[in-house]
Amino acid sequence: MSRFGRLMRGEIAPRRVLIRLVEAINARLGGRAQGRIYFEDIYRERDPWSYETSAYELARYAKILENLPQPRFRRALEAGCSIG
Repeated sequence: MSRFGRLMRGEIAPRRVLIRLVEAINARLGGRAQGRIYFEDIYRERDPWSYETSAYELARYAKILENLPQPRFRRALEAGCSIG
């Protein structure tokens, strides 16, 4: 059974998968990945990447929702997304 399949069925918590992913990336980079303090500084702002105010991001989000098949999903994972 793949981890991805278990994640999609809700058998693995997304946070746990994210932590393992960050640890793997950090190991691959030889421990050079940014630390917790770096990200805590960035996320002190409510919208550090302007997702709530950027015309591009708002249009992109609307297009994604428009193209989702029916029925809608209760949960989704956008790999690479920093704020969910």
